[in-house]
Amino acid sequence: MRWQSLFERTPAAAFAVILFLSSMYCLLAYIPTTYYAFIQAPFQSWMPLFARLQPYLFTLTFCGAAFALRGRFGNASTRGIVLEFWFIGALASAYLIWERPVQHLRSDSLSFLWAVAFLFPVICLGLLDYVACLEHLKSPASAPRRVSYLRVIFAACFVSVLYPAASCLRLTIAGMPVAVTRTNLVAWAWAAITQLLLFFFVFSVVEFTSRLADRAANPATVRFVAYTFLSWLGLAVCLAKVVLAAIPFAGTEAVIYACWFSLAGVMLASGWVLRRRVQHQERPPISPEPLKPFVAKAAEAVWLLLMLVAAVTVPAVIGAMDWNLVLEKTWAITLWGLAAFLIVYRGPRQSRPRRAWPLALTALLAVLGFHAENSWAHRLSARDLDMDSVLRQHAALDASYAAASAIITSTNEVPCNEHCLFLAQHTNIPATASVDLHDVDLVENLRPAAGPRPNIFILVVDSLRQDYLSPYNPAVSFTPSIADFAAESVVFRNAFTRYSGTTLSEPSIWSGMLQLHKHYVQPFHKVNGLEKLIRVDGYQELVTVDTVLRVLLQPGPELTPLDEKADKWTDVDFCSTAAEAGEQIAHRKDPAQPIFLYTQPQNIHIVTLGKTARLRPAKKKYSPFADYYASELERLDGCFGGFVHTLKDQGLYDNSIVILTADHGEALQKIGGERHAFSLKPEVIRVPLIVHVPRSIRQSWYYDPDLIAFNTDIAATLYELLGHGPVIARPEFGRPLFTRTAAEMQKYSQESYMIASSYGPLYGLLYDNGKKLFTENERAEEFFDFGQDPNALHSVLTEELRKKGEAQLETDIQRIAELYGYRYQPPTVLNWLMR
Repeated sequence: MRWQSLFERTPAAAFAVILFLSSMYCLLAYIPTTYYAFIQAPFQSWMPLFARLQPYLFTLTFCGAAFALRGRFGNASTRGIVLEFWFIGALASAYLIWERPVQHLRSDSLSFLWAVAFLFPVICLGLLDYVACLEHLKSPASAPRRVSYLRVIFAACFVSVLYPAASCLRLTIAGMPVAVTRTNLVAWAWAAITQLLLFFFVFSVVEFTSRLADRAANPATVRFVAYTFLSWLGLAVCLAKVVLAAIPFAGTEAVIYACWFSLAGVMLASGWVLRRRVQHQERPPISPEPLKPFVAKAAEAVWLLLMLVAAVTVPAVIGAMDWNLVLEKTWAITLWGLAAFLIVYRGPRQSRPRRAWPLALTALLAVLGFHAENSWAHRLSARDLDMDSVLRQHAALDASYAAASAIITSTNEVPCNEHCLFLAQHTNIPATASVDLHDVDLVENLRPAAGPRPNIFILVVDSLRQDYLSPYNPAVSFTPSIADFAAESVVFRNAFTRYSGTTLSEPSIWSGMLQLHKHYVQPFHKVNGLEKLIRVDGYQELVTVDTVLRVLLQPGPELTPLDEKADKWTDVDFCSTAAEAGEQIAHRKDPAQPIFLYTQPQNIHIVTLGKTARLRPAKKKYSPFADYYASELERLDGCFGGFVHTLKDQGLYDNSIVILTADHGEALQKIGGERHAFSLKPEVIRVPLIVHVPRSIRQSWYYDPDLIAFNTDIAATLYELLGHGPVIARPEFGRPLFTRTAAEMQKYSQESYMIASSYGPLYGLLYDNGKKLFTENERAEEFFDFGQDPNALHSVLTEELRKKGEAQLETDIQRIAELYGYRYQPPTVLNWLMR
């Protein structure tokens, strides 16, 4: 019987794995932000391979599962379900092989429907076990044992202490010890209480449900169904409020998918558990010999030690990845399950049944505790301790608390007001949303420039931090070539990006203006300021056409793609790009034709560093800088110096505009928290901006290197320097970094400048020439004064600043919508299906 059950489950499990992977792949395609990050530009090589092989993997595993289920056909109760499973699975296999829809997914509603459809066979597999076995489940002779609340307390404390302690240990090993202060200890204790309340609530609800089931006619059946329901509900809440919300993916579709995905997983797992229990009922009872107390304690200690090792090592691996917070929170929830299993359920339990009302009261007190915590946090924040900021800082260190907080606050969050709805309506706009796009130009009349045109070389280093370059930080010694370049160029010391994340930052550099929060407005050439400029002035184009520019640029006879040999976007290495560009420049047909070069190397992107750290480990210590990042940056610096020498050797450098910048920075040297994808911290929004111009321009044009500047100002600057000005002065446009007079520069001055995340509803405003920052997302609003708090650790938000920031953001976002011709339309089912 055991081998027969294993023979059935193995093919079914393989089929279920393929179905879950297929569903998650389709969901990533449906969400606009993840479509470009994971589907169109996958940094994991197995993802496109899986998409190509998915029809065959589906068919192969389906045939195995169908053959293994042939014995169920003889059971009258399951015959109909087996027939439907065979018939639908066979049709699906033929269709998937013929049409290959997974390989050609787009960010539309069809992808979501596929994501849901792939979960249906999993539910059928679980339903087979329920139909065949549920009515045969019998109550055991002895009453079920009750969990020990002492062990629940121990499990909660173990997790709440273990996770942040492991983070502190990793920071200490990395040479960045966490200072133990009263504030840190208060936050740690607060996080421990939060997780203790959550554990108490969960176990109280489970025990209360079991106590009620004892009163049923068939307690075993009622208890099993109730446990299945609670498992489904808990998994759905964790998936919707923690995992999907961190992508971010929210709203009705997120709730539907979380419920459906959880139902599939719970039905499959509980069906197997149910079948095993029924099979065990048919065997003669076997009383296993109890372990000796010493052996039992030793085994428990070993399990706890293994969990401790996993708590230290797994987040260390996750922390070096992009989109890391999603994985860190998922791992934290997994750690809860391990703690519950190893500490609570594997240990001795109470045999004496509890009354139902104390269990219900315990659950109620836990809920009241959640509300009391929230109330006290606001009271303390109103006094001398900014508890909200302190807890957010601790959450960056403790993903377990971050996950628990997300679950708990989901029950008492403030309803979305008009401002919140406005942000949601103008963020992550669906790819197929109607946009009445017209030509938008940075200048009034764009005509070919008169006279000679300088060469233009733009190097946008993905994830390059400002403070890792010696022109901005005298403590840096590993970028000598960039230092030499800066010495003969203009270093804009107060430079920022408009967007954290590449997918909107790179288009904003090319367009020279703020973007509609949509991937992407089409046809993009109507707003592509750089492309218009170089086409009208007849430049020879050498461009690394990466996964973003592949969607944005028009093909043309003058366009020569670079880095075409790169298999993935993470393979774009400036060292090879510089060598290829040097060859192209040396052998160009018309030496008199000006050159335009644009490349966005990935040498120091966090995903690339995960690979290069193994291929080219750092040969020395760069303390206090991150070794893996600084080592690759030093290599890039050498290649950049070689490229500058190539330009000088070919007599091009003195007649060229050479720009070194970044699309955004990176949150390095952190345990927990987000990388650049969902952060507007100073290390992410500050970028280098170094501009070399011909000597004649530096001597005769006005510039102020201390004024606030953005990488979106590059296009406007080129328009001005090439004689196409004046650039139109409006808040959505970049400004020229060089003007004829100081008075001309003054007309582009603004009180505030909007910035945002490329991937979610996270917005900010820079005030006072970049010295102050207001940020806002769904969970919190903050205000930082970089003069007093350069690392943006302590919010000094007041109600007046909040209202001012919200009003200004709405104004700026509305202007962007009007610029691009977007008007929000309330969603309907028909519109969603048409999407």
